[in-house]
Amino acid sequence: MNTALANVGLPTNLSFDPRIALTRDSLGAMLATVVVALEPRIPIAFVNVSPGGLPFPSFLHSPAFSELVTGVLITPLDIDSRIILGDPVADVRFDPMVMLLDNVIEAGDPQSFAPYLLAGELRGGDRPHFALNEAWEDEWVPNIATEGLAAAMDLPFFRLNLSEPPPVDPWLRFVTLPEVAGPSVAGNLDSGGQTAAFILWHPATHGLSYWYEDVLKMEPGFPPFVMRPSATRLNNPTLEIQTMRASFFADFFADLTPALVDPY
Repeated sequence: MNTALANVGLPTNLSFDPRIALTRDSLGAMLATVVVALEPRIPIAFVNVSPGGLPFPSFLHSPAFSELVTGVLITPLDIDSRIILGDPVADVRFDPMVMLLDNVIEAGDPQSFAPYLLAGELRGGDRPHFALNEAWEDEWVPNIATEGLAAAMDLPFFRLNLSEPPPVDPWLRFVTLPEVAGPSVAGNLDSGGQTAAFILWHPATHGLSYWYEDVLKMEPGFPPFVMRPSATRLNNPTLEIQTMRASFFADFFADLTPALVDPY
């Protein structure tokens, strides 16, 4: 490699750090969560809008996927009439046929690996630095799935000083997590040796880390799935979340305790 660089007049001191920093979104984040729980060569990860719980609640409470997955899983089994999405008694989570499918695919569900991730129990005791991000009212990965994943990990909630906070309090509507206060979080676990947190962004959409301009189409509080009279346009906190991710990784590769810094 250095020879090739020299041939084009570039510096020849290129080297590679064997440590891997992992960042992924959505389905990639779901897979990344499993990988980080298992692979000690990935000491730090920053993942966005990862689902947990397949097919419930990740797909069946998702405006983007619910109709498709219902057509594949529920309608062929002729159990539509006994399921009411979001109902405290008749929600899909209570149906034995759907839970049977949950059990079949549990081995690949990040929810199954979540309880072991922070302690590194499946990776030789090596504890990773880990950040999990959520977009409030995500229309692809429902908040109940991401917050459930955070709760299974026992992640502390890092409350950002958002310029426009969610319209409800508490911000987390499906789980209760211990909160971390301050303009930044660093070394908050393992006696100062590990940084880990769950972070909520608002206003934001599923593509918050890469899609600056986007729209929300559904009324909040789904299910049930109700379309807004017109799509609401918004600007995602793309710069803010990328700034947080960059400094988180930069700290680590500078051999510092990586910090999650509130960009607001």
